[in-house]
Amino acid sequence: MLVNIIDYTDSFFKNSQITTGFSVGVVRRGKFVLLSHNQDQMCIFSPIQQSEFHANIVERYVSQQGVEGHYNSKQDKYYLDDESWSVVGGGHWEYISSESRATLFGKSLAYGGLMLEPLVKDLMKFEAFNGANILCA
Repeated sequence: MLVNIIDYTDSFFKNSQITTGFSVGVVRRGKFVLLSHNQDQMCIFSPIQQSEFHANIVERYVSQQGVEGHYNSKQDKYYLDDESWSVVGGGHWEYISSESRATLFGKSLAYGGLMLEPLVKDLMKFEAFNGANILCA
């Protein structure tokens, strides 16, 4: 699986007062979603401070691509109006800089989970994890 990695963590931490994840002892956490469009897949990472729901990540990314959609009444799921786009699933991530360890785990309540292990190879080049060992739990 070849996945394009989209990183909202970098811009968030550069533009906030929160210490970046590369500082010793810092633990960064967040959510991610895997989207599919035609033959492409995108794995989008966001810090927890920026995305209360996985739907917020979906809405932010697809709106930047010009794709329309809408939230459900609870505002915790974003539906895509373009059928060529789909949400494959989502999960959570944690990066512990002092241990050089990143963990992918859990699932999205709105979109379900996904097979995490196939993502590891593509995530080895993910700068936000800074060459960390990547585990799936």
